[in-house]
Amino acid sequence: MTAAGTNALAVVEKFVAALLRDDLDAQLALLQDEVTVDYAGRYGLGRMKRSKADAADFHRALRRRIVIKGYNIYSAYGDANTVFILGDTTESIKETGFVLTAACIWIFTLEGGLIQKIAYLKESHALYVFFSAIIEGRQKGAV
Repeated sequence: MTAAGTNALAVVEKFVAALLRDDLDAQLALLQDEVTVDYAGRYGLGRMKRSKADAADFHRALRRRIVIKGYNIYSAYGDANTVFILGDTTESIKETGFVLTAACIWIFTLEGGLIQKIAYLKESHALYVFFSAIIEGRQKGAV
Protein backbone atom coordinates (compact mmCIF):
# COMPACT_ATOMS: atom_id res chain seq x y z
CA MET A 1 0.00 0.00 0.00
CA THR A 2 1.31 3.45 -0.89
CA ALA A 3 1.53 6.35 1.55
CA ALA A 4 -1.47 7.86 -0.24
CA GLY A 5 -3.32 4.56 0.22
CA THR A 6 -2.44 4.67 3.90
CA ASN A 7 -3.94 8.17 4.13
CA ALA A 8 -7.13 7.05 2.35
CA LEU A 9 -7.35 4.08 4.70
CA ALA A 10 -6.90 6.38 7.71
CA VAL A 11 -9.84 8.53 6.52
CA VAL A 12 -12.03 5.44 6.12
CA GLU A 13 -10.97 4.09 9.52
CA LYS A 14 -12.05 7.41 11.07
CA PHE A 15 -15.37 7.19 9.25
CA VAL A 16 -16.07 3.63 10.45
CA ALA A 17 -15.07 4.55 14.02
CA ALA A 18 -17.47 7.54 13.89
CA LEU A 19 -20.20 5.26 12.53
CA LEU A 20 -19.74 2.87 15.44
CA ARG A 21 -19.86 5.77 17.93
CA ASP A 22 -22.95 7.07 16.12
CA ASP A 23 -21.11 10.39 15.74
CA LEU A 24 -22.89 11.92 12.77
CA ASP A 25 -20.89 15.18 12.79
CA ALA A 26 -17.60 13.27 12.57
CA GLN A 27 -18.97 11.17 9.69
CA LEU A 28 -20.17 14.22 7.76
CA ALA A 29 -16.81 15.95 8.21
CA LEU A 30 -15.20 13.13 6.20
CA LEU A 31 -17.62 13.38 3.24
CA GLN A 32 -17.46 15.46 0.07
CA ASP A 33 -20.21 18.08 -0.26
CA GLU A 34 -22.00 15.60 -2.56
CA VAL A 35 -21.65 11.91 -1.84
CA THR A 36 -23.05 8.79 -3.52
CA VAL A 37 -24.24 6.08 -1.16
CA ASP A 38 -24.90 2.70 -2.74
CA TYR A 39 -26.48 0.55 -0.03
CA ALA A 40 -27.35 -2.88 -1.44
CA GLY A 41 -29.01 -4.25 1.65
CA ARG A 42 -32.32 -5.38 3.02
CA TYR A 43 -33.55 -1.91 3.90
CA GLY A 44 -34.44 -0.91 0.35
CA LEU A 45 -32.33 2.23 0.46
CA GLY A 46 -30.55 1.65 -2.87
CA ARG A 47 -28.24 4.14 -4.58
CA MET A 48 -28.49 7.82 -3.78
CA LYS A 49 -26.44 10.84 -4.72
CA ARG A 50 -26.81 13.20 -1.83
CA SER A 51 -25.67 16.38 -0.23
CA LYS A 52 -24.23 16.23 3.27
CA ALA A 53 -27.66 17.21 4.61
CA ASP A 54 -29.24 14.34 2.67
CA ALA A 55 -26.52 11.99 3.95
CA ALA A 56 -27.43 13.03 7.49
CA ASP A 57 -31.10 12.27 6.78
CA PHE A 58 -30.08 8.89 5.34
CA HIS A 59 -28.13 8.11 8.49
CA ARG A 60 -31.07 9.05 10.70
CA ALA A 61 -33.48 6.93 8.59
CA LEU A 62 -31.14 3.96 8.85
CA ARG A 63 -30.76 4.40 12.61
CA ARG A 64 -34.54 4.45 13.02
CA ARG A 65 -34.55 0.91 11.66
CA ILE A 66 -31.35 -0.64 13.00
CA VAL A 67 -28.75 -0.45 15.76
CA ILE A 68 -25.22 -1.21 14.61
CA LYS A 69 -23.69 -3.51 17.22
CA GLY A 70 -20.28 -3.82 15.61
CA TYR A 71 -18.05 -4.59 12.68
CA ASN A 72 -15.31 -7.15 12.25
CA ILE A 73 -12.79 -6.15 9.62
CA TYR A 74 -10.91 -9.08 8.12
CA SER A 75 -8.95 -7.21 5.47
CA ALA A 76 -8.61 -3.65 4.25
CA TYR A 77 -6.87 -2.57 1.06
CA GLY A 78 -6.32 0.89 -0.29
CA ASP A 79 -4.65 3.02 -2.89
CA ALA A 80 -4.66 6.80 -3.27
CA ASN A 81 -8.41 7.06 -3.85
CA THR A 82 -10.08 3.72 -3.14
CA VAL A 83 -10.41 1.58 -0.03
CA PHE A 84 -11.91 -1.93 0.09
CA ILE A 85 -12.94 -3.41 3.41
CA LEU A 86 -13.89 -7.06 3.82
CA GLY A 87 -15.67 -7.92 7.02
CA ASP A 88 -18.97 -8.49 8.70
CA THR A 89 -21.50 -6.35 10.47
CA THR A 90 -23.79 -7.14 13.38
CA GLU A 91 -27.03 -5.18 13.52
CA SER A 92 -30.18 -5.31 15.59
CA ILE A 93 -33.49 -4.67 13.85
CA LYS A 94 -35.38 -2.26 16.10
CA GLU A 95 -38.84 -3.38 14.99
CA THR A 96 -38.27 -7.02 15.91
CA GLY A 97 -35.16 -7.08 18.11
CA PHE A 98 -33.68 -9.65 15.70
CA VAL A 99 -29.86 -9.59 15.63
CA LEU A 100 -28.25 -10.23 12.26
CA THR A 101 -24.60 -10.79 11.44
CA ALA A 102 -23.82 -10.59 7.73
CA ALA A 103 -20.70 -10.60 5.59
CA CYS A 104 -20.08 -7.29 3.88
CA ILE A 105 -17.82 -5.45 1.49
CA TRP A 106 -17.39 -1.70 1.75
CA ILE A 107 -15.87 0.19 -1.15
CA PHE A 108 -14.98 3.81 -0.49
CA THR A 109 -13.91 6.24 -3.21
CA LEU A 110 -12.12 9.36 -2.04
CA GLU A 111 -11.37 12.66 -3.74
CA GLY A 112 -9.20 15.33 -2.16
CA GLY A 113 -8.92 13.32 1.05
CA LEU A 114 -12.70 13.12 1.56
CA ILE A 115 -15.16 10.32 0.86
CA GLN A 116 -16.99 10.78 -2.44
CA LYS A 117 -18.75 7.41 -2.77
CA ILE A 118 -19.65 4.58 -0.41
CA ALA A 119 -20.75 1.21 -1.77
CA TYR A 120 -21.93 -1.24 0.87
CA LEU A 121 -22.68 -4.80 -0.19
CA LYS A 122 -24.01 -7.49 2.13
CA GLU A 123 -26.37 -10.39 2.66
CA SER A 124 -25.31 -12.36 -0.39
CA HIS A 125 -24.61 -16.08 -0.39
CA ALA A 126 -21.66 -15.36 -2.68
CA LEU A 127 -20.20 -13.04 -0.03
CA TYR A 128 -20.68 -15.72 2.60
CA VAL A 129 -18.84 -18.30 0.48
CA PHE A 130 -16.11 -15.76 -0.32
CA PHE A 131 -15.52 -14.85 3.32
CA SER A 132 -15.71 -18.46 4.48
CA ALA A 133 -12.88 -19.33 2.08
CA ILE A 134 -10.78 -16.41 3.35
CA ILE A 135 -11.37 -17.25 7.00
CA GLU A 136 -10.72 -20.95 6.44
CA GLY A 137 -7.52 -20.12 4.55
CA ARG A 138 -6.35 -17.85 7.37
CA GLN A 139 -7.03 -20.51 9.95
CA LYS A 140 -4.88 -22.90 7.92
CA GLY A 141 -2.19 -20.22 7.44
CA ALA A 142 -2.75 -20.04 3.69
CA VAL A 143 -3.86 -16.39 3.47
